[in-house]
Amino acid sequence: MPLRLDLRSTGHVLRQSHSTFVSAALPLFLAALLLLSFRSALLAGTLALTSLSDRNPSLLSVLSSPPSPPPPPPRRVFRRVHSPNPLIPTADDFLPPVPALPPNATLPRLFVASPSFPPSPVQFSLPAADPADPAATAATAHLDRADAVAFLYLLTVLSLAHSLAIVGFIFVYSSALGIVFFSVAAAHLGHPISLVDALFSGASIGIRKLSGFVFLKWSVRDALIQFLCICFFSEIADQAKLFKLFIKVKLMPFSHSGGGGSGLWDPELSGFLFAWMVLDTAASLLLAVHPWVLIMDQTVRRRGRDLAREGFYLFSLMPVQAFSIKCLETVLCGSLGRWAAVVAGERSLAGWFYSMAEVYFMVVWLVFYFAVRCKDAELEGQSFGRRDLEDCLSGLR
Repeated sequence: MPLRLDLRSTGHVLRQSHSTFVSAALPLFLAALLLLSFRSALLAGTLALTSLSDRNPSLLSVLSSPPSPPPPPPRRVFRRVHSPNPLIPTADDFLPPVPALPPNATLPRLFVASPSFPPSPVQFSLPAADPADPAATAATAHLDRADAVAFLYLLTVLSLAHSLAIVGFIFVYSSALGIVFFSVAAAHLGHPISLVDALFSGASIGIRKLSGFVFLKWSVRDALIQFLCICFFSEIADQAKLFKLFIKVKLMPFSHSGGGGSGLWDPELSGFLFAWMVLDTAASLLLAVHPWVLIMDQTVRRRGRDLAREGFYLFSLMPVQAFSIKCLETVLCGSLGRWAAVVAGERSLAGWFYSMAEVYFMVVWLVFYFAVRCKDAELEGQSFGRRDLEDCLSGLR
């Protein structure tokens, strides 16, 4: 039996979402398993990267080396040209003195920067040698080469891991959103849901329609992380500690549950996590219905600006209900939900709970989108229902 779309209260949206979730349980379980696999691989990779400096002495020496002392100020060299007549000035009296170059200029600081890693507070400095000691000069030259090799190795590993995480995030979340849309739309229409069809057709829909949106969502989160890194980590002097914190927070733009999972908690992250939760909640609330606007849109010539404006307009039709749903999502998928899941069972069960909760709220936001579309159609004297969903599914196949 087809489910209702014209809902007005938060309770009606949640009850309808529960019925839809039960009707399409099997493909939604697969979407949750896809998210859990990505999050588990991301957590394992993050833990491996944070322990990279502990297992590699060369990297530890680069991160732990104190900054090089600044070179002594250059001495100014003055040329004395005596004039036959002391009352007549020479050209040297009007030219500024030429500073002498220091005998051994220290190497500049190296920053972690690449196409996938924006400039960060993590920096390395290489020591300078005493020019009067040939043995020290040779040893320092060897140390500089070893540090440079270690730094290039670190930069390569971080860039590769970060690029793989971006590609995996776009693929997994686009596929999960597509599977959720296909399953929920079929459940509302009363159609039998084939597991294979939901998996492949839904993933294809999500990748074709939502890859750009998922990348935009990651970009916004990553920009927020970079801003918070500057605010919270700029005063940390221990480069090894700063490196580990930086790797941990790079997880957050990819993970819905943040960086407080098993093995990633750190006392230095307390204020950081609170600020991140507030900013990410606000950003995700404003973009809650945009993926469904993109999927339902069948007009090829519409610009992204028009679709974004439509998403904000639909959100403004039921802002109180949207805010209530987001508060519930923040509680269940935030620190309180994580603590309750760990207390109730093992940490592996907590990861599964997070994935199921994330898929469940995808369903809730899709049902909320159907409700606001019905309200918008009523305001314009039209209707939104079964025919619109059937046309959308047939156009996406």
